[in-house]
Amino acid sequence: MSQVSVTNVSKVHISIKGEPLLALHDVNFQVEQNEFFSIVGPSGCGKTTLLNLLAGFEQPTRGELRVGGQLITAPGWERAVVFQEYALFPWYTVSQNIRYGLKRKRLPVDEQDRLFDHYIGLVGCAASNRATRGSSPAACASASASRVRWPSTPPYC
Repeated sequence: MSQVSVTNVSKVHISIKGEPLLALHDVNFQVEQNEFFSIVGPSGCGKTTLLNLLAGFEQPTRGELRVGGQLITAPGWERAVVFQEYALFPWYTVSQNIRYGLKRKRLPVDEQDRLFDHYIGLVGCAASNRATRGSSPAACASASASRVRWPSTPPYC
């Protein structure tokens, strides 16, 4: 069984004028276990639309998308989207941003602490760097903000 399966997928958006806009037409591919896959193409070719479908943010007009054999009908914890721009809550601290998903999963505070310490260490924010953890994402350098983004996406949360 394929890890990712896209079968006969088409997506039509409706323009502001109410006219149909074909974003994807009859797309088919499979990604096998341990296979690396890239989506490459010019601006406007449907890359983001395809990623939104795979994330479950949108539904195809026709066809089906599956991950691990399961039909994608909505966003799920088994799939993650890492946005091109930082998708952090600017009013949260670094710690609060990273813990957001852990709280949404209703993990006990002790488990949140354990996971937070583990993953913040993996991305290079040493345990002694308490000042950065309490900072807002805007106060961090760009490289630090990208490190905050990584452990705040599934499966880490």
